[in-house]
Amino acid sequence: MRLSLKPLAIIAALAVMAISAQGALAEKPKSVALVSWGVGGMFYSMSSAVADGVKKVSGIKTNIIPSSNDTGRLLPVKTGEAQMFIAAGSTGWLGTRGAGIFSQPQWGPQRLRIAWRGGAYYTAFWTRGDSGINSLKDVKGKRVGQVPGSPTLNWLLQGAVAFGGYNLDQVQVVNLSGYGPACKAVIQGALDLFVSSTTSGYVRECAAKPAGIRWMDLDPADKDGWQRLWSFVPWAGYGSPEIYAGKDKGVKPFTALKYAAFFWSYDNIDADTIYYYAKGIWDSYDIYKDKHPRLAGWDHRAAADLSTCMFPFHPGLIRLLKEKGVWTDKHEAFQKAQLKKEEERFALWDQAKADAGKKGMKVGDDAFQKMWKEMLIAKGVYR
Repeated sequence: MRLSLKPLAIIAALAVMAISAQGALAEKPKSVALVSWGVGGMFYSMSSAVADGVKKVSGIKTNIIPSSNDTGRLLPVKTGEAQMFIAAGSTGWLGTRGAGIFSQPQWGPQRLRIAWRGGAYYTAFWTRGDSGINSLKDVKGKRVGQVPGSPTLNWLLQGAVAFGGYNLDQVQVVNLSGYGPACKAVIQGALDLFVSSTTSGYVRECAAKPAGIRWMDLDPADKDGWQRLWSFVPWAGYGSPEIYAGKDKGVKPFTALKYAAFFWSYDNIDADTIYYYAKGIWDSYDIYKDKHPRLAGWDHRAAADLSTCMFPFHPGLIRLLKEKGVWTDKHEAFQKAQLKKEEERFALWDQAKADAGKKGMKVGDDAFQKMWKEMLIAKGVYR
């Protein structure tokens, strides 16, 4: 009996097609969309420089989308319109914990993933040199900025006021439409206190003005002040920046907040896309490192650094770090622990919503946020 070869040929052809299809799915993307802060801010400048390096070594084009607040940076990635966003660890902490504006029912804890970990950078509170504010103890009655929709900025400013020993009822709260307008308001004398990286274009502009800039020193010896600040800013450490606006004009060194910057993604964003983009960042370090004062710290060591890190890595980045030989057993244990905490937060979120219904609370309001924070702390998944 003779067997026909046609079925075997068809099966073989289908296998080849399947392999080809898998290869096509794993192809390097031609472009990605990255959501950043507004034009003129530190993160916009940094992401532009990194994007230029990635394009030169990999050919991947980056479409940078500016956004003025945290929800505006997460939403395009959440809906799949973009693949990544750039932000500090503060934004990642708020998003993954469902805190601040992310405690609203349409948000809750988010499954954010590290697509690239940048170096540590410094954030500090600042004012014009002629504002009459010499320390955060002087902010009572002063005009303090808040940006609706941006819990990162708002919690930072509330933390600054708390460090000085006050609350928002004891200052003049001024709501601004975004980070850029708030910085310009300080420069123009319409706002007394705001927060920025120590090297952003806005603080450099302020330092260059006749009135100059004054940075608020966060004295490490003020233990009570730090405890009050950490109640709003649990993601931060502290240190003295070597680079800051006004240093060349004689502004004295000071202690600022210190934490890492990241490229973020969601867990459901294609792993191959994140892998190829992360590889582009890895390979282009020598191209972008001198294009912004903070990018020198975005090196290979920083990519695998677990300090000030409380978030899971994206599978695409893990793949790259394994290829480069820097993903260790310690990283694997860290990843498992973070994923476990994430699942616990999601289960706790369902419980919090149910409890809110029983107590007549509105999900997202002040009472709910207080209850939610206490639940996270009690479960050990707040930090």
